[in-house]
Amino acid sequence: MKNFEQLRDIDPMTTERSELVDIGTVKVNTDLPKAERLADYLEQIKNPYLFLCGGVVVHITYAETDATIEDRLEQFIRQRHNADNAHI
Repeated sequence: MKNFEQLRDIDPMTTERSELVDIGTVKVNTDLPKAERLADYLEQIKNPYLFLCGGVVVHITYAETDATIEDRLEQFIRQRHNADNAHI
């Protein structure tokens, strides 16, 4: 099995769609403890960085930063609000 760095570096342009898992087929057993749920998810999805969603190839990358998803969402909302108000 490939490690996370190898999975992250797979090129979505050269990957066969037939090798990708559709995330809609992944069933998370919420009765399992957190660590086992994660292991089960990873076993099912095969590559958490590159998968299908409704037939669309999804390639996820993460920036090397200390910012959280909440920080980024707040920033996005603030920028959107400022852009909307700039047209007034």
